[in-house]
Amino acid sequence: MTKKHFNILLADDDTEHCNSFKNALDELHIHDKLTIINDPKQLIPYLTIHSAQLPDVLFLDFTMDSKQTFQCFFEIKANEKLKHLLVVMYSSSNPDDANYERNLINMLYKYEALNYIKRPETFDQLKQRIQYTIVMIKNRIHLKEIVRASRKEMNQYSYYPNGQ
Repeated sequence: MTKKHFNILLADDDTEHCNSFKNALDELHIHDKLTIINDPKQLIPYLTIHSAQLPDVLFLDFTMDSKQTFQCFFEIKANEKLKHLLVVMYSSSNPDDANYERNLINMLYKYEALNYIKRPETFDQLKQRIQYTIVMIKNRIHLKEIVRASRKEMNQYSYYPNGQ
């Protein structure tokens, strides 16, 4: 029922971070499709072109160009065709103000970011966070498929036409 591979989109302008992300997937034996976009200006056009087959998750680095990254995030959430895309925000920045970071994270969750990952200092920690997030997403997708199949089966045996 659950597809074995899913599509991951990484939007990050730092080549080293992209390589670390790809290497983490490789070491975790996660062989899902990874597409990388290095320019935040290309993200919305890419998603628009591929709106019929969106990636299963977007890892969006908001330190690329914070104004453009936030604009992309809000455009995704405001667009009917894109708003259901699972967005994981991640960052390598360490703001000096803990309240600023907490408020930022709360705002991201309010606008339905799936998760926030602070880029860890070690590669092993990065692998753990990526693995946890991908397992969480795959479980969420699997659960939705089970619910959808259950509803379809229940509608077959429903007394009321069209599940009324």
